[in-house]
Amino acid sequence: SLFVCLWAMLRRVFAAWATGVVRKARFGASIRQSSEVVEVRMHDFRYHLPDELIARHPPSERGTSRLLVAVPGEDVPSPLAHGVRRAAGGPGYKDRSFGDLVELLPPNSHLLFNESKVFSARVFARLATGREVEVMFLAPELPSPDPAVCLQMDCASQVWRCMIRSTEAVVGAVLQAEAGSGSDRRPLALEVVAVHSAWDEEGEDKGLETSVRFGPAGMDMGSVFDAIGHTPLPPYLRRAAEPSDRELYQTVYADEEGSVAAPTAGLHFTQPLLRHLADRGVRQTTLVLHVSAGTFRPVTVEDAADHVMHQERFAVQLSKVREIISSLEAGRPLIPVGTTTVRVLESLYWIGTRAVLCPGDPPPSGVTIRQWEPYHLKAQFSEQGRPLPTPAQALAAVATLAQSGAIRGTTSICIVPGYSFQLCDALITNFHQPDSTLLLLTSALIGGPRALLTLYSHAIQQRYRFLSFGDACLLFNASPKGLLHGNGSNPDPGPGPRPDPSPRPTLGPSPSLTPNPTPNPKTSAAPREGVQAGTTEGSIQIGDGAWPRAA
Repeated sequence: SLFVCLWAMLRRVFAAWATGVVRKARFGASIRQSSEVVEVRMHDFRYHLPDELIARHPPSERGTSRLLVAVPGEDVPSPLAHGVRRAAGGPGYKDRSFGDLVELLPPNSHLLFNESKVFSARVFARLATGREVEVMFLAPELPSPDPAVCLQMDCASQVWRCMIRSTEAVVGAVLQAEAGSGSDRRPLALEVVAVHSAWDEEGEDKGLETSVRFGPAGMDMGSVFDAIGHTPLPPYLRRAAEPSDRELYQTVYADEEGSVAAPTAGLHFTQPLLRHLADRGVRQTTLVLHVSAGTFRPVTVEDAADHVMHQERFAVQLSKVREIISSLEAGRPLIPVGTTTVRVLESLYWIGTRAVLCPGDPPPSGVTIRQWEPYHLKAQFSEQGRPLPTPAQALAAVATLAQSGAIRGTTSICIVPGYSFQLCDALITNFHQPDSTLLLLTSALIGGPRALLTLYSHAIQQRYRFLSFGDACLLFNASPKGLLHGNGSNPDPGPGPRPDPSPRPTLGPSPSLTPNPTPNPKTSAAPREGVQAGTTEGSIQIGDGAWPRAA
């Protein structure tokens, strides 16, 4: 009898373990477990950013930023690249103004925007000792993980994930603030209910990532942040928020509150520019990804596969999905504005791909994409001898998952060189900080670290302004085959290494792009064979009319 009970128990334990293994293999693990994910070393992407090129304030007039257009050569044969080559007068780096998009983009282009709105997520509160500390609100946990929902509800008993710039914020500590003004001032208590990890940022006081519970204040959460919050400027700007930042650190089309950082590629657009583009026939579609503070966190490991990607919530109306499908079927090029928009689009593709692979079998965690899940899904299709679905087929499968007219979920997708984009023919983006996942995504699009460092070398030489309030660039998908829209089969193999279409030249540090002489102690590691220690793995020097070769 005892033996039978023990045997039954062991069978249940084994079955649970086996089920977990299958589910993890099917839907992606939190760490890299597949050879389909290529090795990415952070020292290959390191560059020196002169401090004077960091744009700490926006331009005096919105829309007057510069635009670096990396016009590809004939090895990128897409209709979009051909149209821009003709409009720009040939391939190469073109130093233009942002307003030139009107003449550069073909009339049948399709721009996609992230319309998430920044809320005043940075608050200052007092510890029991009386010391004032910064509290950066990251995302709600209760009663809903959706910030757009919580901001409309009473703040009482809401629990939010926060960064508190103090190591004294232990469990049970209560921070005090006041909301309202004049005779309507109301005390606001923030109780620390959990401490999750240390929060370290270069040049900042040490902090803790915590969960805090709000005490009663008789106000909805949005009103609390409006009353006592400050614009959550990125820490690398090294300045306090100013009243004008509430408007300037916000896109003109922002609609749904929920971000703690702006989708900054959209800051360059003005309403007149959007109208001019629409008048030329350029389609425009909005979606939502609430940007988290994780976008500022540097990659502090040498192998990007060991980096834990932050999770962000997204929402796409079913009508918007149908607009994208319509453009795919008509062969219109898709041009996301900003890396956050890319993350939503690529996540939608893989959610649909998973639905094709496992029809009627939703993942255990709901509508979500984990960090390396695309690579696992691609491997599963390969093992079964099946081609990946076309982008239109994947989005059609996504549409079946809509609830209340929208697709809502989360994504932790990590895009690194070797990934093949499914819903991105070109990208409008800013210049990104070193050691960031945004830099990896940009590099993946244009062909690898050498192409990226050459691009950034030109930008530094030409004194472009970098980071959130800086200038923009227009980049193109460097996949040799590009994207095939319409009803044909998808020739793109999905994430994974792409073949180098041309022989590799001898590499060396670019004289115009100074390698970082002081390796980051958090990310330094033994260099790969053939790469001299203390140097960047170089970039290809190109003249007018040349295009950086794919890595």
